[in-house]
Amino acid sequence: MGIFLGSQGNAIQSVLHVGINSHLGMPFVRIKREAGRETLDGGALKDLGAALGEELKAPVEFILLPRARIAENLVSGRVDLVCHISPLWYPQIAKSVDWTSQALYQTTNILVYFRRHKFVSLQEVKGQSVGTLYDFVYQNYEDLFAKKDLIREDATTSENNIQKLIKDRLPLVLLSSPEFNYYKTQYPDLKSFDPGWGQVDAHCALSQKSPFHIKQIDKILSKIKRKDFINKSFFLGRI
Repeated sequence: MGIFLGSQGNAIQSVLHVGINSHLGMPFVRIKREAGRETLDGGALKDLGAALGEELKAPVEFILLPRARIAENLVSGRVDLVCHISPLWYPQIAKSVDWTSQALYQTTNILVYFRRHKFVSLQEVKGQSVGTLYDFVYQNYEDLFAKKDLIREDATTSENNIQKLIKDRLPLVLLSSPEFNYYKTQYPDLKSFDPGWGQVDAHCALSQKSPFHIKQIDKILSKIKRKDFINKSFFLGRI
């Protein structure tokens, strides 16, 4: 638990501030957008944060952040915890935050297409546009973007890209493997191509200014994983 003494000597329970990348889509987050405002409405990361708070016996506050502001908010301590994050994606803070000792799960970025002929090599889609997310670094794909072998077309959310794809406004979309598994349940005609570049371990990262300790988070995540919560919530193993 994160407990400290107030000015009157009374114990005060710390709030677990969970940062959520607002550019993510389902199964990670479901965000309601109305009148220019964003509200976290569900998703696996909300469920995970709530489960952590319950085990820590701490109230939870979710803070939606654009990807570009995740790092600064973690380092400053404005948020305690961010999950679905990797030191490979945020090398600038790799040594400035505490990382969970084991991965939550593994993920990879795959090319997704809809109602078109199957392709078996990147050469077959050379020069085509692909839906991507603003400020996101796609490992292994960046060189293809630089050479214009694939033409990057940024959007604010994966949901926006999926809608363009099924409406034939984009030939390809880049999604993480959990996202593809989720959207495949909504649109069975979706297909994927994995170039085979390997997977990345997704972790949780804890601010070094947090009143909570990384060992607490590790212990709770081990317990949660034994209940198969992660596999079910994050749509793992279905490609």
